[in-house]
Amino acid sequence: MGITQTPCGSHALQVALHLLSYVLGAYFLFANRRLTGVPLVAIGAPLNVLAITANGGVMPANAAALRIAGIAERAGFDNLVALTHPHLAFLGDVIPVPGPWPTGNVLSVGDLVIPRGAFVVLHCGCGPRRHRVAARFPAQSRAMREVRLPESELPPAAASFLACLATILELPFEDLPLLCAGEDPTGWKVSRWLGGLGLGLARVAEPASFSWPGPWIAHAGGRFVVMYGVPSGVVWDPAGGPEIEPGSIEEGLLVAAADIALARPARPAAPTGTGVVESLAIAGSAGEPARLLEAARALAGQGIEGDRHVAGTGTFPSGMPGSALTMIEAEVCESFDPPLDPSQHRRNLVTRGIDLNALVGYEFTIGEVRCRGMRLCEPCTVVQRYAGRPVLRALVHRGGLRADILHDGTIRVGDPVRAAPPGGRGARPPGGPATPVGAAAPQTADAPPAGPD
Repeated sequence: MGITQTPCGSHALQVALHLLSYVLGAYFLFANRRLTGVPLVAIGAPLNVLAITANGGVMPANAAALRIAGIAERAGFDNLVALTHPHLAFLGDVIPVPGPWPTGNVLSVGDLVIPRGAFVVLHCGCGPRRHRVAARFPAQSRAMREVRLPESELPPAAASFLACLATILELPFEDLPLLCAGEDPTGWKVSRWLGGLGLGLARVAEPASFSWPGPWIAHAGGRFVVMYGVPSGVVWDPAGGPEIEPGSIEEGLLVAAADIALARPARPAAPTGTGVVESLAIAGSAGEPARLLEAARALAGQGIEGDRHVAGTGTFPSGMPGSALTMIEAEVCESFDPPLDPSQHRRNLVTRGIDLNALVGYEFTIGEVRCRGMRLCEPCTVVQRYAGRPVLRALVHRGGLRADILHDGTIRVGDPVRAAPPGGRGARPPGGPATPVGAAAPQTADAPPAGPD
């Protein structure tokens, strides 16, 4: 599409405007390269540039398309020409838009891609910031975002704290308050800024032994890091440095909602598709290798027959809500190289084709067995130890699902996994009274009810 479609005009002005349009376009793409949609614009623009470059600085146009659009060829400068033997003609202006000037025009493939990218930019750029962040990173289905330490004159402790806070809030570093030299990063300026978001910083009384099924900030070795899981481990160290042992943590901070009732996110709708059980595994006790089965008996209120969750010999307590059954998506396991196997991820079921995160708070069926999704099975240092490689950060919000078994039955490899029909008992929130048939298994020693093992 040419910008020199205006009638008349001086030759020098047309040349200058043509060149200026490319300079301004390139600057816009570079300055806004991190915005969602801009990469799509950046795909369309080079397609046009490629066609223009291949044809000596002009955009090749289809003569028939020019006639349909009502555009007559003009003498003098023009950035589109009906060439006799064009190169890459399919990338040229070949799509006519009939009509009088200025509506009549001819478009290229690149011209069609560019406005689509612009639409995405406008769509994600409008509305409140929390909606823009959600558009870039769909909730609960993404890997944890990392905010790196930018070039800054701030001391490492202050800069690393801001990078950790930005990581937890999933905001760019530059969106956080600008601190002065020597200013306490956990002081009034940051606290009041967080207050504007309905948040605050809660100090941890005993940080060396603290665990949390979500992110929190630890101070050790002169820098701040993001911790995660029960038990907790380092998932992001923006400043880098020696490995941090739990006993060396001097300070702990939890980013908390000022009023949790206002901060609770809306529960997503239950998935409408059907997944499938791809593998089934049990382990007789904590640390014992997982054993693959083709079918196994599901015991209401307890777990899979023969598994540690039934016998009470796992790392975490048995008989608690959400302790009977653990699940993970095959797509997540396959995102690792090599893929995570059952002895590493320690989940009972591997499913494919269904969003397990969306089953939290809903009843669902696995073949003939009715279950209820209780909470996400977030990762912890136990899983990382079994995997023998750094998987903690990559499994955040992707570690699978913890579920209760509501009725006895048999689970088989190949069984379909479906959410319960809307309007049924599946509408109850997680943590409500369960209706399992059968007694719960004994509990293990005092340990937080989290993790898969």
